[in-house]
Amino acid sequence: MSGNIKTDRICGIDALRAFALFGILMVHTWQRFAFEEMEIEPGVDFVVEMIIRNLFISKSNTIFSLLFGCSFWFMLRNPAYSSLRFVWRCVLLAAIGLISKLFYTYDILMWYGACGIILVAFRRCPKWLLLCLSLAMIVLSRIICDMKIGSALIEDNMPDRYVTGASFWNILQYPLIDSVKNSFLDCLNNFSVRTLGFMMLGYWLGRMGYITRWREVVTARVVLMLAVATAILFATVFAVRGDGTSMLFRLLVFPLFLVQALFMSALVVYLCRNGGRLVTILACYGRLGLTNYFFQGVVGVTLFCVWFAPHRMPLAVTVAVMSCFYMVQMFFSVLWCRSHRYGPLEYLWRKATGIFPSRKDSTACMKA
Repeated sequence: MSGNIKTDRICGIDALRAFALFGILMVHTWQRFAFEEMEIEPGVDFVVEMIIRNLFISKSNTIFSLLFGCSFWFMLRNPAYSSLRFVWRCVLLAAIGLISKLFYTYDILMWYGACGIILVAFRRCPKWLLLCLSLAMIVLSRIICDMKIGSALIEDNMPDRYVTGASFWNILQYPLIDSVKNSFLDCLNNFSVRTLGFMMLGYWLGRMGYITRWREVVTARVVLMLAVATAILFATVFAVRGDGTSMLFRLLVFPLFLVQALFMSALVVYLCRNGGRLVTILACYGRLGLTNYFFQGVVGVTLFCVWFAPHRMPLAVTVAVMSCFYMVQMFFSVLWCRSHRYGPLEYLWRKATGIFPSRKDSTACMKA
């Protein structure tokens, strides 16, 4: 099915993006796309919940943020790609996120666009300082989240959007301004600078040359070292957990998420070293990352308000159905990549970015 696909992209990175998007879909499914929470009974649902909690929660978003930072590096490494053009690209990304909020309030594309605009300020930051700042943001993000910046800036009096019995039309009628407020309230309270820190770390990985040399960098030794580091951090966090309120525990949680996310990333990329049909198929999904993520929210909200929420479907069933939807997206991605270089939203995003000329184009116009 994937034999006719040709690309000069890094398949391992695209495949990793597909893995991260699957994890994000599973987390959103477990969260029932913000509809009412369901009590998990012992049995299959409990096992499914434990897998999602330990494998995907926080880790998938971390990997996705790292990959966004890597993608930004691919663009910003070109001296002809002006910073203003990059800011315009991030504004367009935020606009796509705004459209998504017509359906799904907690879509993170607007937040990613805002973080990207901030990231451009560190374009020429020394590598050592970039690494220190990114790690500091990640480590301190728990403390910053406890400050509840969102609640201090935004009054939390918006009506609930995702309630039992709400129709798809009811969701579309929800005021867009309240959707944006709810989204930024959640991001400022729960993500704060963490996402920016991970993006900066991904940008640092690109500047260090680790992305283009991924086959040389991601070796079995690196994967093993990250696995050991993850195990040690897990044991340490478990030992100091207590009632979960100690400062040491709260400081260690996010480094654990980071190291575990790096381990999972390295493992997936390492398994993609030799290519193969499955890697190519996953890479196609990753190439359409923006398109697939956008429609995850649209379809997920639609299914939950029309089908899952009213009937209180078991978690295992909803996970199975959404996994089938992921497979449908994958099939579409492969077919699309046979004849197109970019996904539908990726193409529109790229064309709209082209309205703002690059530094090289601007210089040529001035000379003419």
